[in-house]
Amino acid sequence: MICGDDGGAALSFNLGTIEAYRNGMMRCANVIAPGPWFPDMARRANENPGLAVGVHLDLTAEWDGVKWRPITGLQSLTDANGYLPATTRGFLERKAPLADVERELRAQIETAKRHIKNVGWLWAHMGTATATPELKALTLRLASEYGLPLLGSEGTLKIFRVQKGQTFLQAVEALGPGDWFFIEHPSTDNPESRAIGHVGNTDIAEARDRVVKMWTDPELRKLIERKGIELLTFEQAVKALKMPQQNR
Repeated sequence: MICGDDGGAALSFNLGTIEAYRNGMMRCANVIAPGPWFPDMARRANENPGLAVGVHLDLTAEWDGVKWRPITGLQSLTDANGYLPATTRGFLERKAPLADVERELRAQIETAKRHIKNVGWLWAHMGTATATPELKALTLRLASEYGLPLLGSEGTLKIFRVQKGQTFLQAVEALGPGDWFFIEHPSTDNPESRAIGHVGNTDIAEARDRVVKMWTDPELRKLIERKGIELLTFEQAVKALKMPQQNR
């Protein structure tokens, strides 16, 4: 399960997501419903029905060059400027009532389901929606209620990581049997993504453009075919997410 992240936050991210799907090996993507480019991402997702979509539950807006507000407009969830806080710590310091967090997460799930056909799971942006026992319990309750499993919390999928000193191709080469998921952030490198800025020392535009190049590399396609790796469709991904571990 090669999965893109942060769709809906910027046009550049949307373009990179669709490029990685149409011309590469990515088959799944997480989408931020309160993001300023969500309507565009929803349209593109529906135009590409083979793309499986997760709701990227979002309580933060971390970049300097682009911000957004909660769908519900609840002030308890925002910083002094009315935007979602930049960090998980900043969000937790707001001490928002859990009922307000629930209203916002419900609004994000229902907005995504209303506008996108293939919505199959949840994934916490920056880990904020699962950052405390209370938040995690809430998110798991919503996952159960909406029938949208929380990615990484159940099922047979295991997290696939590229180790230090490895290339992505080397990591795939070393991959053993099992159901795996790998998440990264595709984007095009253009004036918009360059204006979004940095996260730490990472240049957003350059780093995320490399992800698209990595996933559209013809050598990756050859390697996946040679190793007999099956890229999960929407239906297969949902099944793997929901399947109990003992049934592996």
